[in-house]
Amino acid sequence: MGNKILEVYTLGNFKVKKEDLILSDMNTRSNKMWDLFQYLISHPEQITPVDILIEDINLPMELINAKNALENLVYRLRKLLSCGDEKYRPDKYIIFKRGGYSFNWEEDHFLDFLEFQSSYQKGTQYYDEGKLDQSLQKFWECYNLYRGNFLQENTDSPHLLQQRIHFRELFFKQSKLTCEILKKQKDYSRIEKVCRRVLKIEPFEEEFHSLLIESLLKKGEERNAALHYDYTMSLFSKNKINLSSNFVNILEKRKKHSINKFDFNDFIIEFKNKDKNDLILLDPENFTNILRIFIRKKERDSGPLCLVSLNINQENKNSVNIPKKEIKNNLEEILHRNIRKSDFVCSWNKMEYLLLFAGIGEENLLNILNRIKQSFYQLNQSHDIILNTDYKYF
Repeated sequence: MGNKILEVYTLGNFKVKKEDLILSDMNTRSNKMWDLFQYLISHPEQITPVDILIEDINLPMELINAKNALENLVYRLRKLLSCGDEKYRPDKYIIFKRGGYSFNWEEDHFLDFLEFQSSYQKGTQYYDEGKLDQSLQKFWECYNLYRGNFLQENTDSPHLLQQRIHFRELFFKQSKLTCEILKKQKDYSRIEKVCRRVLKIEPFEEEFHSLLIESLLKKGEERNAALHYDYTMSLFSKNKINLSSNFVNILEKRKKHSINKFDFNDFIIEFKNKDKNDLILLDPENFTNILRIFIRKKERDSGPLCLVSLNINQENKNSVNIPKKEIKNNLEEILHRNIRKSDFVCSWNKMEYLLLFAGIGEENLLNILNRIKQSFYQLNQSHDIILNTDYKYF
């Protein structure tokens, strides 16, 4: 059996592992041992003299005793890091050279912050060269690696501050460039994902609040955009942090854009990507906006406009759970056969659909609903369910 690669995770929760063996969960009482390890990996390619190491990791003893304690810590750490190796080799992970200690950077180890830095450098190089697809791939590697601040659980060590700021700044720069590329690709879902990750780590980054609201608007989620606007204003106000005037103007502009505004671009793309015979199911956000438009149109002409609810329920609440996916598929197939291509259908929640009919009188509507119910019961005779229907004319 060959040696296992040491994996060290520092961007977020600290973890040291070899395959399924979590070394950082072992010897948890010896905090000084892991303090020593974190100190060494936070000083890349650097040999730290013994006396400085003793002072920085705060070994509270006389110098002679402290040196003995440090040697003991190094020995125990070397043994622990060697778990799973075929042969113990003292210098495989920690080396002693010129009166000081260092992590052995020449061995084949995995350290997430080095991978993050490498991906960032390659991503920015590709970006400068105009190779946006390759750049995005590398930046997305950064996104997956950065789970939080560098060694964020170790809050009492001033020697970690410089590294923590360094990787944090790289993460923010990479995230901004990622959003720029995704904006060109109109991939607003991933912009939202990036913004939420950044704001989880740093809630007061103005630019990412603005980008998040913009991405929600582009996705047609006006209500969520307005909610995040209100949350942002409340967050900064409660913490007594002044928003820049430029940022406030941007937020106000985007909030106004979200009120009673519907962008058909994404909606048209959704139609074009569907097969002409497919039933087009709208999400609640888009359906609500279309309903709003039709209600306004109704104010200008007198054509009939009707909203219908189809709700699937168990007749006997004590019966075995119904196969929801199968029943919903059956109902969608029935709707496909019985409604016009100009009608709108929304999967409102797990077991309810909303339909919007324009230009259909009540008699024709009732005939359509009866056909839907008859077909539904024929397809689902073996299930203890009922289909409730309700409708309202505007």
